[in-house]
Amino acid sequence: MTIQRPIYQLSMNLEIDVPMEENQSQDDAKIKSEMSRKALELLYGKAGAPRWIEDYLELAKGGWPWRVAAYIAWASTPKGSREPKTQDELARFHLGLTSDRAVVTWKKKNPLIDQMVHKLQGSPLWKHRTEIITAMVAVAVKPDAKGFQDRKLALTLMGDLDDDKE
Repeated sequence: MTIQRPIYQLSMNLEIDVPMEENQSQDDAKIKSEMSRKALELLYGKAGAPRWIEDYLELAKGGWPWRVAAYIAWASTPKGSREPKTQDELARFHLGLTSDRAVVTWKKKNPLIDQMVHKLQGSPLWKHRTEIITAMVAVAVKPDAKGFQDRKLALTLMGDLDDDKE
């Protein structure tokens, strides 16, 4: 079993419609979108900024459409500490939409969005990978029974032990 570093940029062939309100021109929709994007990005570094703003900026820099990047960053934060609390509030207050209907449509048409949410949810582990491995090795090299599981995991990760063959 090999552990691969997470890739935060998935290849994208996304079907993302630019939401337009009734009697709104495409130019007006683009202007509203751009104003909403700038308003969100101006929150960066300020008190009260959403805790997911850095993830949003990283995703947007990686090529995700800005609204999708904001949704992914928001959805990957723990539910109990999401700000805003609901997907509908995210759509209205940060994405410049009148409801979350567009977000629901994006997710239905593009399974990569949920895949990216799952990848991002696991990203804190990667930040501590070195410390986790160091702790595992420190226990595994001690010649007592307490280190058995750490030795087994280390040997499995290195390919020296295959649990499936037992």
